[in-house]
Amino acid sequence: MKLVFGIMSAVQSAATVTQLAQSLTPHQVVIHHDRQQQPDFSVPLPHVQFVADPKRTGWGVWAFSEGIFHLMRHCVEHVDFDYFQLLSPTCLPIKPMSVFHDELAKDQVDANIDTIDLSADSDALMNFGHRAFAPVDSLRFRLLKRCFLHYYGYEWGSQKRSNLQLRVVSSDSRGPAAHLCHLLTRMAQRGWLGGHLYVDRYRPLAGGTWFGARREVCQFLLNAFDDAQVSGFFSRVHIADELMIATLLGNSQYRIGPSNHLVNDFTAGNPNWLNMNDIQMLKGSERFFARKFPDDPAASVRQAMLTHVGRTRSVSSKVA
Repeated sequence: MKLVFGIMSAVQSAATVTQLAQSLTPHQVVIHHDRQQQPDFSVPLPHVQFVADPKRTGWGVWAFSEGIFHLMRHCVEHVDFDYFQLLSPTCLPIKPMSVFHDELAKDQVDANIDTIDLSADSDALMNFGHRAFAPVDSLRFRLLKRCFLHYYGYEWGSQKRSNLQLRVVSSDSRGPAAHLCHLLTRMAQRGWLGGHLYVDRYRPLAGGTWFGARREVCQFLLNAFDDAQVSGFFSRVHIADELMIATLLGNSQYRIGPSNHLVNDFTAGNPNWLNMNDIQMLKGSERFFARKFPDDPAASVRQAMLTHVGRTRSVSSKVA
């Protein structure tokens, strides 16, 4: 079982990414790095290579999704591998690489990602409906976003589902206007406010970005991305990476297993930084990777997890 790890890099330090790459040895690491944000970025390790002609990435923009597929295409065309795992620079393994390798070798699933079905979950529908069922620059998008905001109002809670943050409120607190907002969003899903790909081809799914997949599944994803109807639709979707990958995988015939990632709880849409108070949670998790760790190779929580997975402090500290 040959593994390759793809890292989407832009603003985190080279020392942090180097430490992550060290923790993944002896497996191949391929980095898509946005050199417009850090021109002199370098990870001088023999098992690391960089993607040529990287995209100009950023949070929520289509180029970030393009960058993921550009990275995956490089791996398919230039790396001999059986399984591809996407990581962020703030990820680290929370189990030894040998354990991850052995689990994949059992060949139980073809890809790993947590998904949530917008058709079956009202909160998922309302949180992602304006993004999934309307181009970001359209009047329909503005209408559905207003529905989303009105549906939850000013007092709402937050839940993590499928490695995503969702706004939630109790059903008792929703009045007639909120139910109207829900109805409009459901109408949009069915295409009654305008056509979209979720009417013609796919069940609407959302999920965390950091997926893993076997080589044939990577090729399937690349073929789908090369379909002008698919890429044309998702290029106009707000924060497409949280919808496109889950949708393509979840609607495929492949065997889909749970994500390999533990993503920390969210605040204001962003995962919280892990710290030493989270160590027992990390050690007790059934997942293999976690995010997000501090952008500091010497951070105590990073050092503790590197020791836990069998990577010595002395090696991992050399990049600090």
